Amino acid sequence: MALDHAIMISLAERPGTGYELSRQFSTSLGHFWPATRQQIYRTLSRLHDGGLVTCKDVP
Repeated sequence: MALDHAIMISLAERPGTGYELSRQFSTSLGHFWPATRQQIYRTLSRLHDGGLVTCKDVP
């Protein structure tokens, strides 16, 4: 559950894409919670299905 919380905290501070989240995890957040890009996208999908995060298309 910690990855879920880390992603939600990051998104609460600043909206971003899955790619941007993976970059954050490879630098600053990765010192506390290492996560692969696949883990991040799976978690984002689960959070979206649960109604905890929303998505929007940006041209």
